[in-house]
Amino acid sequence: MSTYKIGVLQQALDESVPAAELEAANKQYNELTAKYRDIIQRENSLVARSAVVDNLEVGFVSLRQNHKALFCVFSSQRKLCIWYRSYATAFLRLC
Repeated sequence: MSTYKIGVLQQALDESVPAAELEAANKQYNELTAKYRDIIQRENSLVARSAVVDNLEVGFVSLRQNHKALFCVFSSQRKLCIWYRSYATAFLRLC
C-alpha cells in the first residue's frame, strides 16, 4: 500500500512541474554554477598574483636596502682612495 502511495505522490510531483520548465531551471542552474566556478578561479588567480607581487615588493625593498648599503661602502672606499692618492702624491713630492 505504501509503495502505491509513494508512486502516486511521485507521479503527482513529476506532473506538478512541466518538463520544459524543469529543464530550463536545470540549464540556468548549470550556467550559474559555471559562472560561479569561473569567478572563484579568477579570484584564486588574482590572490596568487597578489602574493607574487607582495613577494616581489619585499625583494625590491631588500635590493634597495642592499643598494644603499653598497653605495655607502663604495662612497667611503672612493673617499679613502682619493685620500691615499693625495697622500701618495704629497709623499712623492717630498722625495
